[in-house]
Amino acid sequence: MITRYSVRTGDNPSRHRYGQSIFPWYQQHPEREEIFGRAMGDFSRAETAALLQVYLNMLAHRAHPLPYKCGRSHGGIERRSQGTLGMIEIISGTNRPNCNALRIAQLLLEAYQRLGVEADILNLQELPSEIFEPWAYATKPMVFLPFQDRVLTASGLHVVTPEYNGGFPGVLKVFIDMLKFPESFEGKPVAFTGEAAGLWGALRPVEHLQMIFGYRNALAFPERVFIPGVHHKFDEEGRFNDPELLQRLEGQAAGFTRFVKRLADGEPGLARE
Repeated sequence: MITRYSVRTGDNPSRHRYGQSIFPWYQQHPEREEIFGRAMGDFSRAETAALLQVYLNMLAHRAHPLPYKCGRSHGGIERRSQGTLGMIEIISGTNRPNCNALRIAQLLLEAYQRLGVEADILNLQELPSEIFEPWAYATKPMVFLPFQDRVLTASGLHVVTPEYNGGFPGVLKVFIDMLKFPESFEGKPVAFTGEAAGLWGALRPVEHLQMIFGYRNALAFPERVFIPGVHHKFDEEGRFNDPELLQRLEGQAAGFTRFVKRLADGEPGLARE
């Protein structure tokens, strides 16, 4: 049995203890960022686990024995065995404030949770500004490592994209370009949901993303969902008001869960009941 460790940065404990997100805190305390970066890159598995335990105890104000598995909001070290269904990362594909992609991602998160599936939202609004510097292509900023780790350790990715000028947002392309090649998407199950103000519900951005992920040898789940006229899909209280589309989103989450499980069990192809 193969075991691998991943790091969750524990943003909520950071806010509780330091009054701000972990990434601005890193900028003010580069010596702590260096500890995290060294642990991620320079040590053996045993040394990394020990050093990260100390680091995360400091961050989260709690002590957990290894092995430890937890969600992103608590911080910790995750121990995952091959062949088990782990985290589904739902990528909200824009950094635009108050975006509909994040609203749709939240609906998907709730759908996965109702299925008993471990899932989380990878919100591109939280990306560190350093990745937009020209030097970041050659030397990845250490503050990007938690995002890289979430992609590498995810059992599957569910991408939610809007349509900007006939394509997907530039920030999503930068995010993809920052990720390690080829291991970030190699053999990784991925699902796509599009949302747009127009009639086609981001069909073109989704198909463009399928080309990119196909180039990277990801395993695309074929049941896509498109949400047209997204600005009219939420009422004044922010509730989704299209039962048919909500049912399709829930069906997509259920189908992708089966797809990921079958691939994790070594059974290629689309999983259907």
